[in-house]
Amino acid sequence: MGNKASKIIERHQQGDYFKEPSSLHQGPELAVADSGLPARQDNRYKASFILTKQGIQNVVWLEDVLALHGSNTTGWDLTLLVKDPLEAATSLASFGYHQTAPEERFLYDQDVTGNSIRVIQSATKETAVTLLPAQHWYFDLQHQGQNALPPLHTFLDSVMEFWLNISSKDYSERLELALYIAGLISLSYDLTDKDDIKVRSIEYGEKLKVEHRELHYDIVAGKQSFNHTARHRYHAQKYREIKAGLFNPVPYQKDGYRPNLGTLEE
Repeated sequence: MGNKASKIIERHQQGDYFKEPSSLHQGPELAVADSGLPARQDNRYKASFILTKQGIQNVVWLEDVLALHGSNTTGWDLTLLVKDPLEAATSLASFGYHQTAPEERFLYDQDVTGNSIRVIQSATKETAVTLLPAQHWYFDLQHQGQNALPPLHTFLDSVMEFWLNISSKDYSERLELALYIAGLISLSYDLTDKDDIKVRSIEYGEKLKVEHRELHYDIVAGKQSFNHTARHRYHAQKYREIKAGLFNPVPYQKDGYRPNLGTLEE
């Protein structure tokens, strides 16, 4: 994949995507609000509470979802999914938020920055907020209600869908984003959901959309990393075949079968 890609993979494997001076578990959690989010003393979720009170549906996204489901991950901005980032940013402007430059970790992917708005409150040190369009991340806000914390399986379905829909032709060009999303997926597999079912289990596949189960079974088998270009190409093809009714995903054999990746095409 070249020197640039090798450096990206090395940095990803060293965990740089999840390094941050402050943990998402840093502030004391006082109580769980009606939105499903903790009312923290550091006001991390203030923007979400404001939007909810203004009647603008939103859900927390990326690392915050993992942290609120029990992961010891760290994070950067508060990322919120909304129907219309401009509408949400306009609403927050009434409470002292103003637009600022995109978050540095997404600068390499114009498809993300071009569809998002980043805001921060004037003269404060509170968390910056990146507003992303829910549709762009394959998330259906209509089924979420007023709870701003998505179920773990819903989050996993959405980020898997996002990862699988990165074109195989574009995978190397968008490698930083692809590896970042794959990292979020991998962290999800260290968790146990509210029904006390481990994500890293065959049975958890029943909670996921059928088109994502081949990827799920591969991760559960865990014989090799799923985030390399050849594995992505395989899973993108199987995703399309499942949706077309041409392939039925089943749990991998104990030794973890692997197809002939050289025969796969975009």
